[in-house]
Amino acid sequence: MVVMERFSLKAMLGTVERFRVTHVTVVPALVVAVTKDHVTDGYDLTSLEAIICGGSRLRKETQEAFKAVLPNVLVIQVGLLS
Repeated sequence: MVVMERFSLKAMLGTVERFRVTHVTVVPALVVAVTKDHVTDGYDLTSLEAIICGGSRLRKETQEAFKAVLPNVLVIQVGLLS
């Protein structure tokens, strides 16, 4: 398990690359951020197998945009009982 003291998107991407992280827990806003402005360019994220997303349901468009950026990463949504 890797815990970051303070969050920033670039630091998180660098941490995934450096420590070969396989699973990341995120909120929907982070999934949206990953799909914007080629933010993942220059990072080796091939170790990432899945993201676990909770808080609110991801819109279909957001899921599709994420899969376009990271097609081999499984998106698992949790805590969406309502």
